[in-house]
Amino acid sequence: MTDVEVSLPQPEHPGEVPAPSKIVGIRHYQYLLFVLTFVVFFGIYSSLSVAIVPMTGTTSTDADAPKHVDWTNPDTVLSAFFWAYFIPHSTGAKLTQLIGAKWLLLTTMFIGSVFNIVIPAMSDVFGSSGVIACRVAQGLCQGFLYPCINSLVNVWTPACERTRVLNLIYGCAPLGTAICMPLAGLLAGSETGWPLVFSTMGGAGIVWAIIFAFFSEHSPSTHSRISEEEKQYIEQSSIRVPAQNMTRAPPTPWVAIVKSVPVWAILMAGSAHCWGQHTMLTQIPSYMHNFMNYDITKDGEVSSLPYVAQLGVSLIAIPITDIIISKKITSTTTKRKIFNSLGCFIPAVFLLALAFIDRSERISAVALLVVAVGTSVFAQSGYVVNATDLAPNHAAVMLSLVSSYTTIYSVLGPLTVGFLGRDKTDPTLWRDVFLISASIYTACGIFYCVFASTEKQPWNEVDPEELGTAAKMKQFCQKWWLRWKNQVKSYWNSTKRRLGCSTGSYNFENSWLCKPRNYFENSCLCKRRYVGCPSFCSCGSYNFENSLKKIDCSSFCSPLCSIM
Repeated sequence: MTDVEVSLPQPEHPGEVPAPSKIVGIRHYQYLLFVLTFVVFFGIYSSLSVAIVPMTGTTSTDADAPKHVDWTNPDTVLSAFFWAYFIPHSTGAKLTQLIGAKWLLLTTMFIGSVFNIVIPAMSDVFGSSGVIACRVAQGLCQGFLYPCINSLVNVWTPACERTRVLNLIYGCAPLGTAICMPLAGLLAGSETGWPLVFSTMGGAGIVWAIIFAFFSEHSPSTHSRISEEEKQYIEQSSIRVPAQNMTRAPPTPWVAIVKSVPVWAILMAGSAHCWGQHTMLTQIPSYMHNFMNYDITKDGEVSSLPYVAQLGVSLIAIPITDIIISKKITSTTTKRKIFNSLGCFIPAVFLLALAFIDRSERISAVALLVVAVGTSVFAQSGYVVNATDLAPNHAAVMLSLVSSYTTIYSVLGPLTVGFLGRDKTDPTLWRDVFLISASIYTACGIFYCVFASTEKQPWNEVDPEELGTAAKMKQFCQKWWLRWKNQVKSYWNSTKRRLGCSTGSYNFENSWLCKPRNYFENSCLCKRRYVGCPSFCSCGSYNFENSLKKIDCSSFCSPLCSIM
């Protein structure tokens, strides 16, 4: 699974800051924690893809093994993770500023892990609806992964290391799937059966949360064990924009974005990648078990081979990308198109061949899947970072737009498999699945090659007056809200002055009339106002803080109570 939330490009040499003397520093341990986060995330996400095979079919002859569930909508269950996945991508950046990336990531991943543990119980009580509810909640929680990791990486990495670190972290994402699939197969074949898959992966998430809570920090400045040398290296080598030079980001030109053909090229490429990636991730275990007759409980490593290949291709593509950039072998536009073409056309060709493979050709089918899934990761160096080329001033909005839009295809892929047929042993079903995926890869790859661009768009720094009706309406609403807020504030201040009160809270320091009701403990006047006079007028004298004389309450209260 690949998301489009990436950090903005940073200059490689922002300043001459000497590197720390230690080769391995605290920041490298943070990088390791970030990689571990992705491994756990994808392990939890892919656990259902493997477990659903024994859940919905008989894979054990043990009479005490968990009974399989009689679902008519397993593909709907598989797609549920992405039903609310787009919400964190649009709100995650703001929440990381309010809550802090560390605790937001820790809390949401912990909750997602708990939901993974309770899936077997929810399945027993509520059936497929209970599992769908758990998966929707998981997607809603764990969708904060990319915004939080981006925020933490931006704080913890020197500018000269940022691009490589992000590529490394994202490149290691398939490791979680590669570990989960064979492990989940073994767990599903145990005496406990498929429920052990969810409790193990969810337990791994809770263990990760404990480790992350103790060893991760928001920033170098809050870490207790980092050396002063390394802290200065990270902070001083990063780009810091003086506050007086910062200007408010221009309003988002939504109309111009929607009309931009290069933007649609990015959306099309992302749609193809998410369709193919998530269709394969959710369906490969079922294809291997039901059509190719592999025993998922014994041959789970076969299902993981495509993701082992994807991990290897990711780690190979990183230095290749660095070489192309450093040596300026091609233009940026050409480089984006080359890598995206590799990530679209190679999978399309091999999926097309896979569509006509007979179930007796098991080795050939596995080899074709390995190449198709493994090479799709090249797209990370293509369309994924293209949004920042077009409009750096609107990069965050662009990335959220691409991520939200492509999530639709992450949902549609598994749903389409269920729409095409329920019999997972039918060769026609798998032929249609692979042909549709190959067609989408091809069509979207061609569209990207023709219309993609890395030229900065004219609407990147557009005049707000030229933004159209939507932006003008937003400006009008903002002005109206500010004017209304100022009027309310002015009215409240004038009311306080009429009351003789000096501050805006109930406990006004310089006005005894505005003190809280229980402030004058021995004052019969105040007690009369809220409780009743006769039973409280036998009080002694009281020294009011803001009064120059003492009041004899006994002589003061009697006539007061008599008239009240």
